[in-house]
Amino acid sequence: MNFRTRLQVLLGVSFLIAVTRCGFVQPRNDDHLMQQDRVTISAAPDPKEKPGGKATDRDIVDYLVGPGRRRLDPADFVLNPDRIERVFKSSRLARSEEHEVVQQFVYFTDVQLRDRTRHYGRVVRRQLDRANQHLQNNFYQDHADVFYFGQVLTAIRQGLAINEKIDFVVHGGDAMQLAVPTELEAFNGMVRDFLLEGRQMKPEAAWPGGWLAAPIRNLPEGASCHYFNVIGNHDVLSLGTFGTWSPTRKFKNSIYSFHKLIKYLKLAPGISTQSPLGPADLPGQETISRGYFFQDRKLADGISARVIFLNTIELPRTFNQIDQARISGEQLLWLHDVLKGATEADFVLVLGHNPLEEIDVKWKRKEKRRAASAGVDERTVQDVLGAYPKVIGYFAGHKHWGREPRLYGADGGFYEFVEPPVQEYPKAFALFTIARGRKHPTRYSIEVQHFNLEDLMDLKALPAIRLDGSEFKEIERFSRWVERLNGVAGNDRALRMKLLASYCYQGALQDRRMNRRKDAEVEIVEEWLTWSILQDKFDRTVTVSVEHPEPE
Repeated sequence: MNFRTRLQVLLGVSFLIAVTRCGFVQPRNDDHLMQQDRVTISAAPDPKEKPGGKATDRDIVDYLVGPGRRRLDPADFVLNPDRIERVFKSSRLARSEEHEVVQQFVYFTDVQLRDRTRHYGRVVRRQLDRANQHLQNNFYQDHADVFYFGQVLTAIRQGLAINEKIDFVVHGGDAMQLAVPTELEAFNGMVRDFLLEGRQMKPEAAWPGGWLAAPIRNLPEGASCHYFNVIGNHDVLSLGTFGTWSPTRKFKNSIYSFHKLIKYLKLAPGISTQSPLGPADLPGQETISRGYFFQDRKLADGISARVIFLNTIELPRTFNQIDQARISGEQLLWLHDVLKGATEADFVLVLGHNPLEEIDVKWKRKEKRRAASAGVDERTVQDVLGAYPKVIGYFAGHKHWGREPRLYGADGGFYEFVEPPVQEYPKAFALFTIARGRKHPTRYSIEVQHFNLEDLMDLKALPAIRLDGSEFKEIERFSRWVERLNGVAGNDRALRMKLLASYCYQGALQDRRMNRRKDAEVEIVEEWLTWSILQDKFDRTVTVSVEHPEPE
């Protein structure tokens, strides 16, 4: 080995040591159960055991899910039926004599379940989300997030049973936070058990349909509903930021591309290995293997709606999240053709993870020639949507503070709805109601109602559990709180789940009070958005109307 080779080896080893110490990725544990679901502590030693003996199963206490439990059970999540009815049957449009409700759907986005057994060092941790220069340590809201998510899914499932007008449920993207398989499996298991099936299934039980489109089963007789997923940046980029070239790609179990997502979906329990995203032989789903597709929904009174799902992270520009959203020219041409072919639909809805102003288009030479002949060259997504009067709404997430509906286009135009997340405050999900005027059938009104844990339960009626410790040592505070939880909840499973969900919600408020989302604060101050993490309130209900010309 000559001097030059030795020098290269020495520099390479030095770089690896530096990377490890800086903390690009330092996985603590590769257990398939996330720390939110199970945290183990040593129990009091058994006096019969020999000193220095190995710990046994009875030395371990599962003190989040509860003693003797390894998985979350939907039967333990109990909500007040009267509150569920007030949430899912409170639409003002449904009570209006001037409107006829044609469709309702439930929307939630940016769940971003976090595997806290994965520890990331300072360098990478600062890249989480958009707070590249301001993020401190970890978010409080990530503690017990699966319990909050379980309450949301339970409420949605119960809402479907009492409101037959709800046509589908959609998650707007970002199922994971770090984009590792443990988070993916936790999300899949919860959606399957709590929403699609409505009961606890075996871990290896089949996921009905595909990951992007699946039927919701075991509903009351006559009820029919579908679940859809939208691909977000945290689903196909490591930490929501790093792509194929990223410093995390060589570490074990990192999802850093669309192809990696497909790989781990095929390995996930119950997901079809042939068509993990969904079968491509159904009408509108011929392109589902690329992450975008559409469905024609048949509604009451002969009304039909075309619902289009985009993959706005098809060709992401990584590292700089502002420029992440990018689609191919082929997808934009596909969108143009799908909108042009919606002749039988009464109206069209379009869903994507990113807001419209963030979506860029990357053209290939052949695609540009096709686009020029179709008249869509040099056009943006909003230009294409605005060219078709039947489009009445575009629905997105990604922006964790949401904003007021924004009108695009002329001749009636369409509204863009950017919704707040489940992950952080206000931790909301939405019920959209679409109605048309009885006297003016071409006038459509869209009402969005937002709900969170305060609507699902009386948080003030829950037993108080003292929380103390340094505000900057969230793990230490959480551990103390959980020890007290065991004494308060006892064997009451439903109370335990409510208290853990409440802790997660209070954690989101704590993050806001500590001003941990300074990047969001800057944009809110500049635009003075309706959604505000600077205040303890947000608009619960917003209604907008669009009117289109009579068909010729």
